[in-house]
Amino acid sequence: MCGIFGIVANNDQPLGEKASAMARALSHRGPDGEGFHISGRAMLGNRRLAIIDVAHGQQPFFSDDKKIIVVQNGEIYNYVELKKELKIAGTLFHTDSDTEVILRLYEKHGKQFVNKLNGMFAIAIYDLRCEEMHIFRDRLGIKPLFYSRQPDGFYFASEIKSLLAAAIKPVARLEAIHHFLSFNYVPPCITMFEGIEHLPAASAITIHANKLESWRWWQPSFATKTQTVDDWAAELKSVLADAVRIHMRSDVEVGAFLSGGVDSSSVVALSASHVKPPMHSFSIGFNEARFDESPYAEAVAKQYQTQHHMRRLGDNTVDLWPKAIHFCEQPHGDFSFVPTYVLSSLAAKTVKVVVTGDGGDELFAGYERYINFIKDYGAATNEQYEQAYFANQGLLSHNEKLALYSPAVALQLSTVQSSSLMEESFRDARELDPVNRMLWLDMNWLLPGNNLVKPDRMGMAVGLEARVPFLDTRVIDLALSMPGDMKLRGGITKFILKEAMKDLLPHDILHRSKQMFTVPVGEWFKAHLAKALQQFLCSNRTLGRGLFNQQAIHTLVNEHTSGAKNHTRILRALVAIEIWYRIYIDGEPYNELADFHIAA
Repeated sequence: MCGIFGIVANNDQPLGEKASAMARALSHRGPDGEGFHISGRAMLGNRRLAIIDVAHGQQPFFSDDKKIIVVQNGEIYNYVELKKELKIAGTLFHTDSDTEVILRLYEKHGKQFVNKLNGMFAIAIYDLRCEEMHIFRDRLGIKPLFYSRQPDGFYFASEIKSLLAAAIKPVARLEAIHHFLSFNYVPPCITMFEGIEHLPAASAITIHANKLESWRWWQPSFATKTQTVDDWAAELKSVLADAVRIHMRSDVEVGAFLSGGVDSSSVVALSASHVKPPMHSFSIGFNEARFDESPYAEAVAKQYQTQHHMRRLGDNTVDLWPKAIHFCEQPHGDFSFVPTYVLSSLAAKTVKVVVTGDGGDELFAGYERYINFIKDYGAATNEQYEQAYFANQGLLSHNEKLALYSPAVALQLSTVQSSSLMEESFRDARELDPVNRMLWLDMNWLLPGNNLVKPDRMGMAVGLEARVPFLDTRVIDLALSMPGDMKLRGGITKFILKEAMKDLLPHDILHRSKQMFTVPVGEWFKAHLAKALQQFLCSNRTLGRGLFNQQAIHTLVNEHTSGAKNHTRILRALVAIEIWYRIYIDGEPYNELADFHIAA
């Protein structure tokens, strides 16, 4: 786990100075080391969090003739098997690092090497033989990679902060705000910054002679199989167990995030035989009972004899909101980033790596909203299904957004339809059954746009690597080959996963109602944070940006704080936008936005 960065310049420039600045901006991702290489007008580098081959895994890696240079952010979980294959074919290795395996695979297979990888990764390879820079991102976008085409060259990095450190000016992207207010996150094909893009999942770019070629290197087959429930359950249990096994590969200690839900509990149960006990597990508790899963986490920890660490959060959690947005670099309406930061900080005191249950909901239909959606739209036409999906998962409709904007912004964005971003994904999914169709859309949008950003950014903020066994390549392929009624059946979410795990987890863990991992910010907005909310969103500074209709903002705040209406979701989103503006556009240090009361 690391951070990577690089430049392919169009002219002579101080690449060494820029490399140092870009590396400093990623120091939290890689506190254990730094390295970069400059060759002519090309530069690539890395900040390292030492997990595999701690003694010899420094990056960049070079081919024996020094013509190929490689850096990566992430982990290749099947590197042991790939290395064995290459050694049988006569390849010589100098280290036990998974990054050297990437180098040797590229030497043998060229750009097609990426199809052999099972892991989470963003990879950059500079090939001096043809003067080409290649960058690759993993199948579902677990690891981030951003890029920018500037007049003086092509820039890329694991985080936007690194690009800004290379003197790329931060300019707010109005359309991104518009799309954010539809999705409740910035959709993963764009960013909040003009001229800075997010490389899509399963995509690659080659830069050569000032030209950019991009392509998608992985496409699922969607070929479903027919099996009995017992056969599906047995296969899933076997594949997931081996996914957990190879995700536990590490030269440092591995712990686990344990919420007490089905997914994280399954990962802990399957990890038990692969670690020297006691395994460390970590959870967050809340004072409000309807948000608190800690008793369930403690029950699983007791069953599998983990050394369990739990921290209970109070209403001062909101103080960390600016810090979370600083490390995310973009606003998120999902406040659970904040408790995830606290959880990551708790874990980082003991371990460098954790396994998590992320991805299980999107692969195996874990959200209860799926039940009503399929009941209402399972037999709908393509147009009805797609319109309903977009409305169901979103924050505000097009007309609701226009009513919220200032007149000038409403006019500028009146013809920009956020749903158009999803047109290609909608077309790709039309041949799938109604359940798998919804899951594939969530895998393409919700996962890389929000749910995978959370463990990566909040973990890396404190130098913690979060691994996601549910997104092992083999588990993804198996899930995509499964008919939807194996995932959502008779009103039971994650039906087949619960069948697979019934011998390892108790009934009340498998079949209790799903609880959301968040905190009651909406209630706080009506209580002790009511005045701060009013001062923050209705201040001259906020409204002076000219983005929103002043009367509309006053109405939202007054209706919510008085208890007349519940506007929690939109108020969270608006606060997140303003915090982002103050940090990234106004240049105010996040630690000077120490708590919500700075609005006063």
